[in-house]
Amino acid sequence: MRPHPTPAAKSVGGSARSLVIRVRALSGAIVWGPEALDASTSSAELRRRVATALGHPEGKVRLVLQLSTDCLASGDVGELPATNVSLAEAIGNLAASSLDIVELAVVLLTEMPDSQACARALPGVYIAESTNHRVTRWPLGAPGRGEVVAGGNGRGQKSTQLAGPRGVFVDASGRLLVAETGNDRVTCWAPGATSSMVVAGGEGRGDRPWQLSEPHGICVDNAGAVLVAEAGNHRVTRWPQGAEIGEVVAGGRGP
Repeated sequence: MRPHPTPAAKSVGGSARSLVIRVRALSGAIVWGPEALDASTSSAELRRRVATALGHPEGKVRLVLQLSTDCLASGDVGELPATNVSLAEAIGNLAASSLDIVELAVVLLTEMPDSQACARALPGVYIAESTNHRVTRWPLGAPGRGEVVAGGNGRGQKSTQLAGPRGVFVDASGRLLVAETGNDRVTCWAPGATSSMVVAGGEGRGDRPWQLSEPHGICVDNAGAVLVAEAGNHRVTRWPQGAEIGEVVAGGRGP
């Protein structure tokens, strides 16, 4: 985490400022909070509370700060230190700003088999490069140091290749899902993997239950099912884990 100047917590009527904190998994689901905490609360105390609520050992939880207003992320600060540093110190100039809400992305190490997996699951900018047929990840605060996390082996249908990737999604376990418009499929790339498995489509372009047409957007719901927005079929389909066919949950009646 990059250093920040130590701020003086903003006071209201002589008392230390409270921060409304919510913890989200990388899937987007809120797993703790919202809860108001004093800005002087230590980061170690926050980690302890979150770990207790989630039923995980304290050392198995990592928190990454995101500053937001009205639930819209406005920037990532970095990993919350596992020390007794106050939240005001950890967040830097937040306590002196107009922001009232702190969003925290939580990474559960118990869901990740190795340190590489954890590193890949930490927030960063994931870019689907349609013409390069690859997905690259750009760590926060490290411009010019992107890494290929999917594809990059030319256009194709092999498990090591992508074709026209448009949508990406990283779930709570660090898996990367990629919507490929060129292959009409969604592939899943485990952390550190160099090949993928198909989790939706991949049976040619079409509107049959086992097919996709120009998938663009994807996400994963709380049950682990993949939701796919299909530009070619004007519909959204839902694919439960291990399913070979999808269910239309929106649209599907033409443009």
